[in-house]
Amino acid sequence: MNTLSILGSNLKDIFVFYTLPILLILGIYVSPTIWNHPILVFVIYLFIDMGHAYSTVFRTYLRKKEIQKIKYWIIPIITFIVIFYWAYSGTPYLWSFLLYFTFFHHIRQYYGISAWYAKKQKYDLSKESKHIYLLTVIPFIIFHFRDVVHTALYQENELFLFGDTVYTKFLIFGYLIYFSIQCFKWTINPQIKMMLKISLLYPVVIHVICFLFFKESFKAFIPLLVMHGISYIALVAYSMKKIQKVSYFKVLPIILSFVFICVFAENLLLDDYDVFVAPYLLKNNILLSSIASIAVLPNLLHYIFDGFIWKKSNEDFVEIIKD
Repeated sequence: MNTLSILGSNLKDIFVFYTLPILLILGIYVSPTIWNHPILVFVIYLFIDMGHAYSTVFRTYLRKKEIQKIKYWIIPIITFIVIFYWAYSGTPYLWSFLLYFTFFHHIRQYYGISAWYAKKQKYDLSKESKHIYLLTVIPFIIFHFRDVVHTALYQENELFLFGDTVYTKFLIFGYLIYFSIQCFKWTINPQIKMMLKISLLYPVVIHVICFLFFKESFKAFIPLLVMHGISYIALVAYSMKKIQKVSYFKVLPIILSFVFICVFAENLLLDDYDVFVAPYLLKNNILLSSIASIAVLPNLLHYIFDGFIWKKSNEDFVEIIKD
C-alpha cells in the first residue's frame, strides 16, 4: 500500500477523486448540450449530489459510539425548526443561504483532502491555507460579475448575480496572475509530494475553468457536484473499510443501494409539491414549509455532521487516518 495516498494507491486516488469531472468538462466542450441530458442530470444531480448526503448515515446513525451522542438527535430538530420558520415566515434568502452554504462545504472538503495528504507526508499545510481558500473562492466571486445564464439549483434568485462590469476583465486578469504565480510555487516546491500537489492544484484549475470560462451556471456547477459527491462516497466507503474491517466490494454496494433508496423516497415525497419557490409563496403555508424543510434537511445535516465526524478528535476518524 502506498502510504502517501488515501485509498491505497496514487492511481486509485486519481481515478476516484479527479477523473470524472475532467471527462465532464471535456464533454461539455465537445457537446455543449450534454449537461442537460436527462440521464446525466439524474445521475449527477439526484444520485451523486443529493445521494452523497445520505451516505453520512454510515458514519453517524449506523455507528453505535456516534448514535449515543445527543447532538445527533437535538441538531436535526433544531435545524428543522429553523428552516421551517424561515420558510413559513416568508423571510427571503433561504435558497441563497443553502446554495452558498453548499459552496462553503465544498471548499472545506477540498481543504480536508489536502490536509489528509499533508498529514501523510508530514507537511505543514497551514502555510498554504490562505492560498487554498483564496484561489478557490475568488473565481466564484468573479462569476457573480460575469454575464452568465443562470439555471436554478433551488430557486431562480438564489445567486446574487450582478452581470458584467467595467472591472470584470481586470478582476480576471489580476486573479490569473495570482493563480499562475501560486500554482507555479506549488508545482516546484520539492516538499510538496505529487498527491498533495494534485489535491492543491486540481480544485483551483476546475474552479478557473468552471467560473471564469463557462457562461451557464449549470455547466459550472455540474463538475463541482460530481467532484464533491463521488469523492465523499468513496471516502465514506474507505472509512467503513477501515473501522468495520470490510472490503470495498461489500460496503460500496450497500452504500450505493442505500443512497438510491433514499433519493427515490425523497423524490417520491416531492413529486407532487413544488417547494423550491420564492419564499413569499411559502409564507403561512404549513404543508409546503414542512415539506421544504424535510427536503433540505438531509443536506444541511450532512454539512453540519461533517464538522464532527471528520475532526481529529473523532475516535473513528483517528482510526481511519492511521496508515
